[in-house]
Amino acid sequence: MCEYYMDTVNHAHDEQHIACATFRMKIVRKYQSQIWGLGFIPLVLSMCTLLVFAQHPSDSLGSRHNVLVTLLLSMVFFEYVVKAQLPDLHYLTFADWYVLGNFANILLVLVMVSIGGYYDVDEWIDGCFFCISAGVMVLYHSAFAAKAYTLRQWELKKIGYDRWDYKKHGIEEQPNSQLSLKGKDIQMDPLSRERVLECPWWSLDDLRPQS
Repeated sequence: MCEYYMDTVNHAHDEQHIACATFRMKIVRKYQSQIWGLGFIPLVLSMCTLLVFAQHPSDSLGSRHNVLVTLLLSMVFFEYVVKAQLPDLHYLTFADWYVLGNFANILLVLVMVSIGGYYDVDEWIDGCFFCISAGVMVLYHSAFAAKAYTLRQWELKKIGYDRWDYKKHGIEEQPNSQLSLKGKDIQMDPLSRERVLECPWWSLDDLRPQS
């Protein structure tokens, strides 16, 4: 995408209007591999936490803890593998928040199992813990899927945006480095140079004859 516009540059002594050209290259990543690589494995590990409630709460506290700690360590190992393959960023991406949410889900089940084992709760209370864990998991992943779909539609919409669309929607762009080139630095034949220097935006330095 190419953009042509006039920009104003304020110097210490005067104000100049310069012609600018911006070339934008926008790339869309194929999301299918990211979903299966970053989303499916945490989802499976998070769902496996519900399997601990299939054991009877009165005599399976140690076994439940073993399963949950194993799942937690598997999630940590998965996070290290993913971080090694992705660029090192100074902020948390949307996928990072998803993985952290699955960490929180495993910790929630671990806390509920520990409370149930410490107070030796009845089986129906353990069933309530299962319903709470399953409900939190379904709500979290449903909200994440809805948010991911909304963000993707928004990013796809931004592909066709130019600098005026960014300004219209209040999106701040990164400052662009400007390359200044004066007329005296351009080597061309005398006739072409005279025609170019007839434009009104050149400074007095530009109008000096080439040595």
